Amino acid sequence: FERSGVQLRDVGPSAVFAVQSGHLPLEDDELLLGRDVLDTQIVDVVGHRLSRVSDVLLGRLSDGRLEVAAVDVGFRAVLRRLGLRWLSEQFVERAVDWRDLHLTSARGHDIHLATTAAAVHRLDADDLAELLTRLDLDSAAKVIKTVGPERAAGAVMRTRPEVGSRLLGALAPGDAVRVIDEMSQESDERYRRVLGSGTSGTRRRFARLGGWRLHRPPPAVGQRGNEL
Repeated sequence: FERSGVQLRDVGPSAVFAVQSGHLPLEDDELLLGRDVLDTQIVDVVGHRLSRVSDVLLGRLSDGRLEVAAVDVGFRAVLRRLGLRWLSEQFVERAVDWRDLHLTSARGHDIHLATTAAAVHRLDADDLAELLTRLDLDSAAKVIKTVGPERAAGAVMRTRPEVGSRLLGALAPGDAVRVIDEMSQESDERYRRVLGSGTSGTRRRFARLGGWRLHRPPPAVGQRGNEL
C-alpha cells in the first residue's frame, strides 16, 4: 500500500466481486470504509459538530499493517479526490481523530455502540447530550439504551425540555421510566407529566432532534458564549 498505488495479492474473482458488490462477509466488529465511513456523516464529539467525511486517513504500524488514524472533513480532501490536487493545497486539512468521532451510518453506529473503546462510552453528561441532539431519533434512542439509565438521565437533563421529551417518548415505557428514576426531583416530575399526558411529540424517525441551533443543550456551568 503505497502512494503510487494499491496492490492486492492472492485475491480470487469471487473476493473481488464481494468487495465491489458490498457483500463481503464481515465480522461483528468490522465495517467497510468506503461504504460505512467515506461520504457519511460523523459527529465530532470533541469539537461538537456534525461533519461529512471527505477522506479517510490511514497510518502504518511498525509491523507494516495499516490502521485508520482519522477522517478528513475538509474541502481540501474533496478537491484532491476530484483530481484538483494543485487547488487543494490552498485549503487547510480538517482532520478528526478516529477516537473522537461517532459514526452515523447504520453499521458504524451499531459497531460504536457495541465497542467499549468507542468514544460514546467515555462521554460525560454534557458531551453525551451534545451527541444525542445531533443524531436522528432512532439512533439517539439506541444510545440511551446502550449507556444505561444513570448516564442517560444526566444527558437528557442537559438537553432542552422539548428535546428530552422526544427522546424519552422514543423509548419503550419501561426504559423511559428507568431513565426518569435516575433524574433529579424537578426533572423527574416534569418528564413523568409529559409522558403521562402523551405530549412527548411526534416521532420523526430520521429527523434531527428539532434542529441543533434551536435545541442545543444550555452552556455548562462556568461556560459563556456557547449559545447559538
